[in-house]
Formats: sequence, C-alpha cells, structure tokens
Amino acid sequence: MAEHVKFRLVVACCLSDLLRIHAPDTPFDDNQLRDVFQLLVSQCAGIEDIQGASYHRHVYLIERLAVVKSFVLLPEMADDLVLQTFETFFDAVNVEHGMRVEKHMLDILNTCVEGEEGVSQQLADQVLQNLIEPRRSERPAAYRLARAFLQRCANELQRAVLSFFQDCMPSTISVTGEAEGSELREDWRELLVEMAAISPDMVTYLLPQLEDVVAMEDETIRLQGTELLANLFLLDECNIAAQLPSLFTNSFLGRVNDVSSNVRLVAVEHAARVLVKKTS
Repeated sequence: MAEHVKFRLVVACCLSDLLRIHAPDTPFDDNQLRDVFQLLVSQCAGIEDIQGASYHRHVYLIERLAVVKSFVLLPEMADDLVLQTFETFFDAVNVEHGMRVEKHMLDILNTCVEGEEGVSQQLADQVLQNLIEPRRSERPAAYRLARAFLQRCANELQRAVLSFFQDCMPSTISVTGEAEGSELREDWRELLVEMAAISPDMVTYLLPQLEDVVAMEDETIRLQGTELLANLFLLDECNIAAQLPSLFTNSFLGRVNDVSSNVRLVAVEHAARVLVKKTS
C-alpha cells in the first residue's frame, strides 16, 4: 500500500512537470485533464504531513503547480474540483509550513478564481468558515491563508460576499437567496467584522444598512446590532466612525436613548469602550 501511495505521488510530480513543459497549452483533452487534476489535488493533500518521508515531493508538487499556474487549465465546468482544491489546502495548511509553502498554496487558490466574474456561495463559504471561531483559533494557518486570499481576490469574491451579507441581515429582503443553504448564516455578524478588517472597501456599501438593523422592533436584534457596531468601531484597520459619522452618532450612540433599558445599558457599556479607545 505504501508503495502504491508513493507511486501516485511520483506520477503526480511527473504530470506537473509535463504541464510545465507544455504550458500554456496542454497535451490532454478535457476529460483526461479532469482525471489529471483529480490526481494532482488528491496528492496535494499530502503536504499536511510535514514529518512524512515524502514531504519534499509534496512541496515540489505544489511549487510546480503554483509557479506554472497550472490550475488555469481546469475545465470550465469543474466547480467540484475547484471546491476540492480549496478544501484540500485549507485542511492541510499548517503553521509549521512556513511562508514559502503558504505562498504556493495562496498562488494556486488565486489561480483557481483569477479573472472570474464571481464565485459560488459554496466556494465563498469554504474560505469564510476559516475566519470564525472555533476554527480561527484551532487552525491559525488556515485563518491567515483565508485572510490573504480575501485580500488578493477581493474583486472575484465581492459579489458572493455581498450577497451573503444582504441575505443574512435581518433588515433586508433577500433577493438572491444565495445564503439560504449556507451553514454560516448565524455567524454573519462575526464575519462582517472580520471582512471590514480584511477588506474594508468590500463591505463599505453594506454598513449603512446597519442603521435599519439597530432600529428594528425586535429587542434582541437591536442588542446584537449595537454590539456589532461597537466591534466595527473598535477595529484598528479602518476608521468606520469617521467614514460613516451618521452610523456612529445616530445609530450607535443613539442607542443610549433606546426604549429598552437592556439596550440602553448595553449601548452605554459599548459606547464607553469605543470612546475610551478613540480618545486614547
């Protein structure tokens, strides 16, 4: 069995070299190319085993695939292979890999979506899930890779990310339904804070809509919205209060006059935190 596994890895390395030699063309038709990439992606998973005897070959493989940008050759309708590629690298990346290996992974993921008008919600979820707890703490390398990918490929992911948040916000009427099947719906507030820190320009359009969230009749939604605004205003990466003064003054600080004593109390606590940081 061990020899069989080693043989498949050697074949994958040879195929990566064959793709490099023929680049930017390919000696395979679409059906053959799909089989080739199924093997390549399955062998890329081995990069997770840093102590393995074949680790150097796995590094060789992903280096060749990254440098040559081999993944531009994926057949047009191979969404399942693209998803498998993302899942493979986010599951395999490790803090012990080092920046060189992580960069190769990032380059391959970038190649999978580069120039695309948009990505599926499934693919966006594959990336976004690495930004929230407990995965963020348990897999810091995957968290770092996800942040780097979102920064580099903001244009390609923008439509899927915006549709996700618009579908999740309680004050908006879903027009796309993109987030209906997403397992991350309940985490949209945490994800919005992360996205504002990673790529502020991507979510700036959405933030004014939070005025409606903190003004809704449901007390729980107003409480959650007030906490969300506080976390956004506490970010070091951007100054949302300066960019959207009405959101800060009217929607956030205005909650201290809320009809609910619970909301007023929470608003005062969060406002104190924000104002202390702003004046420090």
